[in-house]
Amino acid sequence: MKNSEANIEIERGVDNALTSVTVFMPIWDKDNDDDETISIDIPLLGLKTIAKDVVDADAAIKEAIELFCLSSEKFGKGLENDLKVLGWSFGKKDGATTVMNFDTKNSVFNQIFSTGDQFAQKFDLAS
Repeated sequence: MKNSEANIEIERGVDNALTSVTVFMPIWDKDNDDDETISIDIPLLGLKTIAKDVVDADAAIKEAIELFCLSSEKFGKGLENDLKVLGWSFGKKDGATTVMNFDTKNSVFNQIFSTGDQFAQKFDLAS
């Protein structure tokens, strides 16, 4: 069994502006039937994207997560609130940093954790 942990560390700066987000969560990828593209599923964020090859897949994952974070801030109710709607909960808060964890008690999500590949990345989002 693979790691059964997922968390997102959210850092905010002056005026509560989002400065960086670090994610650690499972993702899935598979070759499409056309043998020319790769489907990528980021289930804990409700995201799907497509890449042309393995190198492009890494960029597609990073872009999808970064755009999710920025869109939550600009068009949603803020990243923390949008994550709560998706099943995330607050793990701890330390000053400008909030850690959110995903509830792994659900058997469907346990399956996601046991079959997905772990993805870890820090995104610097300060403008």
